[in-house]
Amino acid sequence: MRCAFLLVLLLSSAAADDLPPFPLVTDDDLLIHRFETTCNTYFLTCRKTGKFVVIDPGVGTAAALDLHAGRGHTLLAIWITNELDDHIAGLGELDLADHIPVLAHKNAIRNIEKARAGWGEGWSAELKVPAPTVPDSPIDAKTRLQVGRLELSVLHVPGHSAGSLCFRLQDRYLICGDVLFKGSIGAT
Repeated sequence: MRCAFLLVLLLSSAAADDLPPFPLVTDDDLLIHRFETTCNTYFLTCRKTGKFVVIDPGVGTAAALDLHAGRGHTLLAIWITNELDDHIAGLGELDLADHIPVLAHKNAIRNIEKARAGWGEGWSAELKVPAPTVPDSPIDAKTRLQVGRLELSVLHVPGHSAGSLCFRLQDRYLICGDVLFKGSIGAT
């Protein structure tokens, strides 16, 4: 059987502080919004339940998150595709008081712990970005994820980083982080 994947890459542009009126993907049971932050940040929402996850929170994700939650959606978790600074830079600005789990590969968690020690140097200092929260829930290729009625599998794809992951929604969509770049490869 042939699988047709939509690789969610650099396909559109939207400011992080302005929730686009139209999602990048609209299906009967699914919405995917993309925000251009310090990386490409995605909100994957189950239309049937209103439950959603944030994937790769870059700087500015908090404002978009407030808008999305204000539309009656409920945040379940934050997922990290890779541990490089641009994909985790928004973690420190998110209010995780309700213990929203942050999921990443164990290699990513280890590297984020190390990155916190040197946080505030370089571009993160210029943007005055708070140090990221360290993910508290390790996941790997055996993990099955649930967003409302949507079920996703996890692929561990080291190369761009030691903890790089992809999230696959059946045979329909693949959110690949930086494993693939538009017009290039993800530095593998």
